[in-house]
Amino acid sequence: MRVARLSVSILLATPVLTPAAAQDVPADTVLTAADGVRVHATWYRSPDTAGEPVILLFHQGGASGMAEYAPVIPRLREAGFNLLLIDQRRGGERFGGINRTASSVDADEVSYCDVLPDLEAALVFARQLEPERRVILWGSSYSAALVFQLAVAYPEDVRGLLAFSPASGDPMDGCRPAPFAEQVQVPALVLRPTSEMERGGVATQMQVFRDQGHDTYVADPGAHGSSMLVADRVNGDVEATWEVVSAFLDGLRSGGARPGREGRSERARRVTAASVGASIRSRQVPWQRREPPQPSWETSVVIPSSDVSFSAALQGGL
Repeated sequence: MRVARLSVSILLATPVLTPAAAQDVPADTVLTAADGVRVHATWYRSPDTAGEPVILLFHQGGASGMAEYAPVIPRLREAGFNLLLIDQRRGGERFGGINRTASSVDADEVSYCDVLPDLEAALVFARQLEPERRVILWGSSYSAALVFQLAVAYPEDVRGLLAFSPASGDPMDGCRPAPFAEQVQVPALVLRPTSEMERGGVATQMQVFRDQGHDTYVADPGAHGSSMLVADRVNGDVEATWEVVSAFLDGLRSGGARPGREGRSERARRVTAASVGASIRSRQVPWQRREPPQPSWETSVVIPSSDVSFSAALQGGL
């Protein structure tokens, strides 16, 4: 398997918010993905949470970042996490919001697999602004499948991931999660509602994740994707699911590995590049590498004005 190295030059914008405003008021941000697509994002960042991980919140199909996660944000902020939400190029008005990125692209031409550069742009942005903080990936439905691939591409930058109802059907052909999940060496929690476990393919997928050494949880009651944490969408009590999620996040915050993680990491290290490449080529098609303009962003986040460069190993059959 060939490993492509993607050099990303980043220009940071001049700050325009006061420190007091930056602490409690979300800042709207525009990122530029590696293929040139402008990705709208919202950044919750507090100066008094030094060392805390940053959670990257990725939405499900037909939705937007703020619309899906508005009911979830207060609890995560109360727990002290900084958050970055993006509007991915594949989305819409589900939950009553407007996807600012999808409205500017031809959605009919965008597959779920095409969205991976949006997630990558969010990770690069968060790491460059907060280099001392590793990120936690949080995906919902199709983005829950993509976070596994992102974790494999950026193993030194990711502390852990949560995957709510990771999609793996025909629309995910080319970016199904299981082959990448086998290579993930950070703690991962995969969640499904009871209603989805009645499908044979979903039950099999969850067993595969367990066999790979990842944590799994079945929410009852539950709903698709991250909505299983929202009582109004579940029409029931969601505290049991929140307890599982909160305990997992606390473990990531402390930096400790979950039980049995050492064996999982050692097994992953024994996978050779040749076998991994063969698996990816036979079951996955990574996103295409293009020759885009230099990725950048326009933002109102309070940071020093400077020019920096970022280089990372991008794994895949490129």
